[in-house]
Amino acid sequence: MVPEEEPQLAVLGILMRALRSIPELQQGLVVTVLLAMVAAGGRVSIPLLLRRAIDDGFNARGGIDIGVITKLSVIGFAIAQVTTMAGTLSRYRLTVQAEKALAALRRNVIDRLLKMSIGQHGSQRRGVLVARVTSDVETLSQFFSWGALSWVLSVTVMIVVGLSMLLVEWKLAVLTFVISAPILLVAGQMRKRLVPLHMQVREQIGAYLGGVSELVAAAPLIRAYGAQETVGGVVHSALRLRQKTSRRADRTSALLFISAEGFMVLTIAGILALSLAWRTGHGLTAGTVVGFVFLARAFLEPVMDLAEVQDQTNRAAAGLARVLDLVDMPIDVAEPAHPVALPSGPLAVSLNQVTYEYPPRDDEPVTSEVFALRDISLQIESGETIAFVGATGSGKSTLAKLIVRSADPTGGVVSIGGVSLTDVAWADLRNRVQLVPQEPFLFDDSIATNISLAGSNMSTCDVEELLGQVGLGNWIEGLTLGSQTQVGERGGLISAGERQLVALARARAGNPDVLVLDEATSSVDAATEAQLAETLDSLSKGRTTIVIAHRLTTVARADRVVVMEAGRIVEVGTPAELAAIPGGHYAGLVEAWERAVG
Repeated sequence: MVPEEEPQLAVLGILMRALRSIPELQQGLVVTVLLAMVAAGGRVSIPLLLRRAIDDGFNARGGIDIGVITKLSVIGFAIAQVTTMAGTLSRYRLTVQAEKALAALRRNVIDRLLKMSIGQHGSQRRGVLVARVTSDVETLSQFFSWGALSWVLSVTVMIVVGLSMLLVEWKLAVLTFVISAPILLVAGQMRKRLVPLHMQVREQIGAYLGGVSELVAAAPLIRAYGAQETVGGVVHSALRLRQKTSRRADRTSALLFISAEGFMVLTIAGILALSLAWRTGHGLTAGTVVGFVFLARAFLEPVMDLAEVQDQTNRAAAGLARVLDLVDMPIDVAEPAHPVALPSGPLAVSLNQVTYEYPPRDDEPVTSEVFALRDISLQIESGETIAFVGATGSGKSTLAKLIVRSADPTGGVVSIGGVSLTDVAWADLRNRVQLVPQEPFLFDDSIATNISLAGSNMSTCDVEELLGQVGLGNWIEGLTLGSQTQVGERGGLISAGERQLVALARARAGNPDVLVLDEATSSVDAATEAQLAETLDSLSKGRTTIVIAHRLTTVARADRVVVMEAGRIVEVGTPAELAAIPGGHYAGLVEAWERAVG
């Protein structure tokens, strides 16, 4: 439940925050408002011309002054043309500027998602992030295409018409303001209830999209375990909760609209009643009364419009607040202000008292500290191949992510080539250090396109030549479309082992000086692993290679082995040295491996 008292729920505050965060919203706004004021002038001029026509164009004996009527009609026609053009231009400018602002907001959101660290991505549900980019921004698009326009034009009309009413007949103007004032109080109370409700709806949409995302991604697993009812129940529960909250918001919005309509009728009736009571004793002519009724209606119609658009405004404000929270999220793995260039050639890697703690998710309570790594200190020489082994959860993969700077350590320093990673430019780091993750991600495109992602200006021939160099020539020739074979979404059209083969080839295309292999051969069969052994040895020559592995056949080829347990280093040495330690951690892993393979 979002508390109503939170200051960020104030619609005006959210809009002011948007103006600061999205400069495109401010561009040309003054000219747009001036055009809207000219358009509002038409709402004033027609009632005033009508007043003159009644008072001057008709006499007490029922005669009609054709000249006066004609003159006023021509003036009214000219004013209507000018104000219509001004109103149309104002709407056009506001719509165009709103689209520019939304495009900028979308770019900012995507840019922020790309810059977020693994810790920040892990702290939020994927569906919530998707909702920010999709449904929340789409809500803003709908608001700017109609709601924002109504606010600018309606407020401008109310100000211009209100001042004109005071000039025409201040007593009736005061009566109009007094009778219609309660609607502003009602609207304020409604807003206090609506904004928290719409904030809840936005959160529930994120939860619903997260559930749907998991349902689609895990569909084979759900069917395999017959968990359709359980998983579907979670998604349906999120949908029902969203529907219930939306109904409460819709009821409140409907009540606001009905209230505004009632106050409008009451105000017009009050004006007519007071006019009849005063009659001519207060200088009221028939033209003044009729003209003023039209002015009052022109003043109250925007109130009705704003009451109708209030619901959309609250939805947009709730969505905008969520999007701005994402855009304004501080980047914990930031580009250095004054980058330091890495030295040429193979690079050494240094870990100095490195500690890493995963942050809690947004939907989880802050509990006691849980460290993935504690006080890791290690020197990896340039050109060395070093393997990290240990039980699942010992911190090996987290260490790999710190070395490629997918995240920054919460304590200590990671250096490459004698330069702290926090001082290395992103482009330099990505060119020199590359990671082959345990679960490689492939884009829904061809094998060639996925491999060339790491190498600039690679042609299909270059890709096929590279595949031959890494021992995958026969495999690629066995595919019907060769390197143009489509891998499908997330590589779903090829096997897990084939996805890792493509990932290894992609790393080779980047020609890095530091190569980090995080369980890069865990999904290949024994025959394929043997085929790749020589390729990996060739790939490691001349570059620093960090291998995260469970298979000891991979570890045995390393220059040194680091054994990790519970986020700490417990043993370091060559494979032969560690295997010879009686009762040692590595020796125990070797014995377990030998028993498993028979």
